[in-house]
Order: sequence, then C-alpha cells, then structure tokens
Amino acid sequence: MTPVSSLRRRPARLAVILVAFASVAFVLIAMKQAAPTLVDLVVERPLELGASLSLLLAAVLWSAVCWAYLVRQLDHTRVGNARLVAIFLTAWPARYVPGTLPYHMTRLLMAERHGLRRSAMAASSLYELILAVGSATALGFVALALTIGNETYGTGYVIAMAPLVLAPFVVQRRVLVPLSRRLLGLLGRPGIAPDHALGAGQGMTSMAMYIGVHVLNGLAFAVLVAVLVDNSPSPILLIGAYSVACAAGVAVPLIPGGLGVREAVLTGLLSNALSPETALVAAGSIRAVSIVADLLPAALVAILGRGRPDTASVHELALPSEPAA
Repeated sequence: MTPVSSLRRRPARLAVILVAFASVAFVLIAMKQAAPTLVDLVVERPLELGASLSLLLAAVLWSAVCWAYLVRQLDHTRVGNARLVAIFLTAWPARYVPGTLPYHMTRLLMAERHGLRRSAMAASSLYELILAVGSATALGFVALALTIGNETYGTGYVIAMAPLVLAPFVVQRRVLVPLSRRLLGLLGRPGIAPDHALGAGQGMTSMAMYIGVHVLNGLAFAVLVAVLVDNSPSPILLIGAYSVACAAGVAVPLIPGGLGVREAVLTGLLSNALSPETALVAAGSIRAVSIVADLLPAALVAILGRGRPDTASVHELALPSEPAA
C-alpha cells in the first residue's frame, strides 16, 4: 500500500497533516513579516524587548513550578522541587516536536529515573493539559468581557472557544476519573487511578497557579504590542486575546507548540483592534520571542548540570542505571 492510498483510506489522518502544514505555513509567514520589526526593536528598543522576554521567561519558570506542584500532589514524592523544575525545563522545548510525544516521554523517562511512578506522571500530563486550556480560556473570557463596549475584537473566535470554559469542571475527581477511564479505555490504556486524582482544593490551587502563567504571558504580549503601535489597545484586551489564542493552540491536538493555531486566532481576535498587518506582525513577534524564552531555560539547565550524574541524556534515561525507589 502506497502512502497516498493509505491517506485516502484514512481521511482523519490526512486532515491532521493538512492542518499541521497550514499551521506551520501560517506561523512562518507571520514570523517573516515580523523579522524586520524585531531587528529594529533589538537595536532601538532593547529594554522593552528585554522586558517582554523576561515576562515570558517568568511564565516558563512558573509553569515548571505549577507542574512540580501537580506531581507532588499526585505522587507524594521525595524528589525536591528544584529537581522537578529541572526535569520540566529540560523537556519543555520538545513541545515543538510534532505530536508533542517526545515532550511527555522525556519527562516520563527522567522522572522514572528519580523514582516517580509512571501512572502519576501520566496523570500529571493529563491534568496539565486540562488546566492549561481551562485556565487560559477562563482568564481570556473574563478579560475580554471586561473590555466589552470599550474595545472591539473578533467575537466569532470567542464564540468558537466557548466550550473550553467547561474545562475547569473536568478537573473534579468525580468527573475526571470515570471520563479518563472511558476515553483512555478506547486506546487500550487504563484511566487515572483514584489515588492519582486531585482533590477539590488542590484542583482550585492548580487552576489559580496556571492562571498566573497566562497573566505573565499576556503581559509580555501587551508590552510588545505597546512598542509596535502608538495607540495600543488596553492591556486587558491583549491579555484576554493572547490567553484565548494560547488555549486554542494547546487544545488543537498534534500541532507542535500550537504553531500557527495560536497566531491565527490571535490575528483574528485583534483584527478589529489593530490593522491586519500589525496584528500579524504582533503575532509573529511574540512567537519569535517566546521560542527564545522556551529554549533558554533548557540550555541553562544543561550547562549548569554538565558533568553531574543525574543529568543524563534522554538516550541514557531509556536504560536507567539506578533502580526506581
């Protein structure tokens, strides 16, 4: 059977591939449009650009803290927060690999090497996805609602994202445990065990922590837009638009890092508040800066951990030299 005939028999796979190519093409166009502007900002406005990058770096670090909190609640591990944060930051750039499987596998292998249970790690990945989408959508909708009457934005995108508001309710133990068993059962995998489910208080704490991630990301975008245009829209609108766009990027499966999806939604949401060209440049600029913010912490962890026995490569982690605790 040829690859072409295989795709014809599986239209869903063909649709995913086409969406992936379209998404990557869109983000490349946006970043190409933004490249001259970014070069000018590096030369003429380095402090403002540095402030945006700093906020994005803070968001990545806070994301690592959020995940470390999840793992400690699910596994009750003795592994320290610093080690969990290092594991997260090391794996974080792998989100840009298609399918994002290497991102989760890298964390899983590194965590198992330190004695963390695989079932708890699988639960943490599922919680991370739900909380990231739910917190971004909730923050985005609230922020956009606060600007009604004062600012304009693409309401069609907001309506399309409305179902994601229900994501926080999925975190509840009574909902998530049976739901995970049904969905993962279709794939022949066990669902989340009751002892790997967050309580109500833990779920609310995690949701609040993830909202902090999106506030930092939104502020970074607002700082960047304020440099790009003289009459910038309100920061509340920009935080809301960026949060909704991030939720869309995470919610679309198999698209690495939400490439293209986030930029398309962001451009559409801001098409009334900014000119289409400016919105595209803003979307491409924040993507370029965020890629730097995603890669830099992992590079620092690799440099600082060079020569230490517990910072082995992913290939070494596949065959751990230490027994699980």
